[in-house]
Amino acid sequence: MSLQKRVSLFLLLLAISFLCKSEVKDYPVELQIIFSPCPCGNKVFLFSKDGRNQTLDLQDIAPNCNLVAVTPVIMPVCFKEKIYLFDEKGFLYSLSGDGLSKIKEFQEKILNIHSIKDNLFLVFKSKVVTLEGKEFLLPFEATTSFIDKGLIFIFSKTGFVSFDGENISTPIPFEGEDVEGIVLQKNNFVIAKKGTLYFLNKRGKIRRRFIIRSTAISLISFDENFILASKDHFIRVFDKRGNVKWQCRIDGVPTNIIETPKGFAGAIQNGKKVFILDKNKGLEIFSYTIKSGEIISPLTSNDGKLFFYSLSENLEPLLYIVDPDK
Repeated sequence: MSLQKRVSLFLLLLAISFLCKSEVKDYPVELQIIFSPCPCGNKVFLFSKDGRNQTLDLQDIAPNCNLVAVTPVIMPVCFKEKIYLFDEKGFLYSLSGDGLSKIKEFQEKILNIHSIKDNLFLVFKSKVVTLEGKEFLLPFEATTSFIDKGLIFIFSKTGFVSFDGENISTPIPFEGEDVEGIVLQKNNFVIAKKGTLYFLNKRGKIRRRFIIRSTAISLISFDENFILASKDHFIRVFDKRGNVKWQCRIDGVPTNIIETPKGFAGAIQNGKKVFILDKNKGLEIFSYTIKSGEIISPLTSNDGKLFFYSLSENLEPLLYIVDPDK
C-alpha cells in the first residue's frame, strides 16, 4: 500500500472514530410535553400541557415531579441557573432546585422573554420590562421579537426597533407581519420573511433581496457571517455581503440550528438524526441516530450537550441527552 493510500485510510478511520464518539442517555417522560427541554445549570426542566412538570438532575436516573403545577405559555428561559416562565394567568415565576417562586403578575400578554447583557427582559405588546420592574415603553404595538448580537429586535406591523437594555431606537419602517428572524450585519439588517431574505440599510431601505422560496426556521449570526436553516431542507451560510459561502441539503426539514462549541447543531424534524456541521465548510463532523421513533422538538444546548424529545413507536415521549465530547 502506498504512503498516500495509508494516509488517506488513516484520515478516514480517524473521521469515523470522531463521528462515533459520543455519550447518549435517554429517559422515559410521562408528560404531555410542550416546548423543548430546558437545561439550566446541572438540571433539565421538562414542561407539560397540564402543568405536571418534571426536573431531571443530570446525576439522577429519572426525572422527578415538581410539586407545584404551572403551565408556561411561551418557551421558558434559563437565567443565572434559574428558569423563568410565564403562565396563562399573567404570572412570572422562577424555578430552581429550591422550587417554584411567584415573582409578579402582569395584565398584558407576554410575547417573549430574552436575556441580554446580564439582565432579563420581558417583551409585551406595549413595553419592555426588566426583572427588577423598570419599564421601557414601545412606540407601537409589538407583534414579535428576536435577539442578535446583544440586542433585542422588536417588530410591529409597520416597523421595528432595537433595544440594547437601556435605550429603544427610532423605529425603522418595514412590514413586520410574518417575520421569521433578523440578524445585524455591519449596521445593516437581514430579515427573513415569507421565503425571502431582505437586506436593509440602517434607514430601512431595502438594498437587496435573496429568494429562498421557503420558510426560515433559524437565522443566527456568527463572527461576520450568518446562517439560515429553512423548510426546503437547506442550510446556508452567508458572508457579510450576503454571498453564500456554503450550503448543504439535509435529509428532511431541520428542527432548528443552534451554535455549539463544535459547530452548528441541528436535527431532522420527525426524523431520527442529530448532527453537527463544521462552521467553515458545512461538513458533517458529528451525527447520532436514535434507535426508534422520531424527533419531535427543536434542540437546546448547555455546556456542549444537546437536549431534545423523541416520540417512540409506542407514542411514548423520551428525553435525549447527547454529549458529542464523550
